[in-house]
Amino acid sequence: MENLKTSELPQARIEISKSETIRKAAARLIPGSAAGPEDASHSGDGPRGPATSGTGAHAARGGVGAPPVIAKGKGATLTDVDGKEYIDYVCANGALMLGHGDERIIAAVHKAASKGWGFPSLTEMSVRLAELVAGRFSSIDMVRLLNSQADAVAGAIRLARAYTGRDRIVVVEGCLRRASPGLPTDQESVLLALDSGRPSFVVPHNDADAAENLFREHGSLIAGMIVDPVATGRGLIPPADGFLTTLRRLCDEHGTVLIFDESVTGFRVAPGGAAALFEVMPDLICLGPALGGGLPLAAYGGRKDLMRLISSAWGVDHTIGASQANALAIAAGIATLEAMSEPGFYEDLEAKSVRLDEGLRAAAAAANAATSHSRAGSLIGMSFTSERVRTEALMRSTNTATPNREAARWTRYYHAMLDRGIFLPPAPTACICVSAAHTDDQIDQTIEMAHDVLRVIRAEGDE
Repeated sequence: MENLKTSELPQARIEISKSETIRKAAARLIPGSAAGPEDASHSGDGPRGPATSGTGAHAARGGVGAPPVIAKGKGATLTDVDGKEYIDYVCANGALMLGHGDERIIAAVHKAASKGWGFPSLTEMSVRLAELVAGRFSSIDMVRLLNSQADAVAGAIRLARAYTGRDRIVVVEGCLRRASPGLPTDQESVLLALDSGRPSFVVPHNDADAAENLFREHGSLIAGMIVDPVATGRGLIPPADGFLTTLRRLCDEHGTVLIFDESVTGFRVAPGGAAALFEVMPDLICLGPALGGGLPLAAYGGRKDLMRLISSAWGVDHTIGASQANALAIAAGIATLEAMSEPGFYEDLEAKSVRLDEGLRAAAAAANAATSHSRAGSLIGMSFTSERVRTEALMRSTNTATPNREAARWTRYYHAMLDRGIFLPPAPTACICVSAAHTDDQIDQTIEMAHDVLRVIRAEGDE
């Protein structure tokens, strides 16, 4: 037989997905783009342990954490560049209340785009959106529309300082989570990064005694306290009974401005946000991209005596300058709030959220899996721990960068669900989000896949 050169031998064909090709190109140009979702989304908070057989084909296609490259989204469905479809429960970190590509938002943005955008002065649409926001939140008399959640938080903090003439800010753990991946992850460092290095305090979520002690010692120095009423910074942690009421009382007693960071909860837990749900009225509320249907839009608002201190030219917001919310985002915001004001919207969303939450709980129970579950409106929390998560410290202990059994279980669960077409948050430090676009069939399919995946994980064992 004639000898063949090595180069002439038949070669095994290696299939390279379009997603993998794009990821490799992105790795050369976009920092962090080739990292897994645990790395890119949670700044080290998410589990990063090795893939196991439970991760299936997804890990084989791109290694641990290699995310699909998305081509399009419609309704509750994402499609990657290789044509695979996923039911999306990330919803742009909760911003997509109406799902992807809602026709009402598309029509509003197209109409606004035909008239231009990026205007340097007031528009009629801004007034309309402000009316809708003030009509929804009983504690908001006036509202400032901005381009980003960071601007909204920074503006609220500056306003609290201007109103009180004080400097110190109290951050309750569980808010201000939406820092860029490169920024420090502890709450105080995030605040310092947002607000020019001024001093601050941090108190644990749901620890009323710690808040009492802090105000007893430093109350005369505290300008404002910022809290996410339902902590969404590292998981979903509802407020303990009386916790928010205690914060309101302490702020009243010491002349401190109470700020609710409702960037996530503002439209998801109730029509009037967590303030209405728990019947505790803050002085200021910060709202995030859900206000704009997922487009870059944010706001903060509150009482007139506070908000009237603001002057876009020379007041406390002067460092934000002439930054005004973009006209396209404002148009999307009007369409979003009008859609969410339709009769039955929140009743339908609540029913879908209950259906999914109860189904995930049932799947865990059927597999005898040690899980903790929580829900607030259309936000759902799930973590692989047998202890009910009530504090930020406990969530951190079960979801650290150091591999542990609970973190490894979530990693396996996430990847196995992704292989089956279910796109969950990449770590339990983020919330599972339900949108108005999800159907009962999609939710039932998700529950069925959860049963399947948890059975596999149980059969494989804990290691």
